[in-house]
Amino acid sequence: MPHRGHHVHGAAQALLEKANACNTVIVEDDFEFENSFIDKPFPALKSLDQNGRVIYVGSLSKTFAPGLRLGFIVGPKPLVDELRALKRLMLRHAPSFLQRAFALFVSLGHYQSFLRKQSQIYGQRERVLRDALREYLPAFQIISSPGGSFCWVRAPEHIDTTALTAVALQNGIVLEPGEVFFSRVSKGARRYIRFGYGSIDEPKIAIGIKTLAELVAQHFPVVSRKR
Repeated sequence: MPHRGHHVHGAAQALLEKANACNTVIVEDDFEFENSFIDKPFPALKSLDQNGRVIYVGSLSKTFAPGLRLGFIVGPKPLVDELRALKRLMLRHAPSFLQRAFALFVSLGHYQSFLRKQSQIYGQRERVLRDALREYLPAFQIISSPGGSFCWVRAPEHIDTTALTAVALQNGIVLEPGEVFFSRVSKGARRYIRFGYGSIDEPKIAIGIKTLAELVAQHFPVVSRKR
C-alpha cells in the first residue's frame, strides 16, 4: 500500500502544475510546521516549487511570541523588494534590536532547543486529548492531527458544531467551529470542529472534554427513530 506521504506529494505536485498552467501563484502560510511533533512532517510546498509559483510566509506568532510581530517571506527578489517598499509605507518595520536579538537567539541554538521542548509538550497534550475523546466522546471521529497545536474532529450527524460551540462557551469551554474554515457554509461543514490545545495545561484537557461530553448529552441527545 502506498504511504500517505506519497499521496500528499502527488497532490502537491498536481497543485503546482495547476498553478503553472493557470499562470497564478500560491501563498503558503506554513504556520504550524515548526510546531510539528510527528516523525516525518510533510515538506513545504515551496520546497517542491520549480517555477516560482509559491510564496512562502511564516512568523513567530505560533511558535515563540506573537507580541514580537516578527515574520518572514520567501519569494522572488522583485516581489520581496516591492513588499519591503509597501511595508515601509504601511507599518514601517519591526524594531531592529528585536530582529537582531532573535537572530542571536537562533544562532546560539536556543530556538531549536525551545522548539524541541515545545513539540514534546504538544505531543503529550495531543495524546491526552485523543484519549479523552475516545473515553468521553467516542462518537466523535478524529480526522486529522497534523502535529501542531490542534486536532480536527468530525461530530455525529445530529450535532451542529456551531451550536455546540455556543453552548460550550456559556460553560467556560472555548472551541473553534469547523464552518469558519470552509469557503462555503454547509450542513457538512457544521459537523467539523477544531480542538486547540496550544495554551491549555495538560490536566485541564480531559476535564474539559468530560464537561463537553456532558453538554452534548444534555443539549444534543440522540433521538431514537420510531419503528
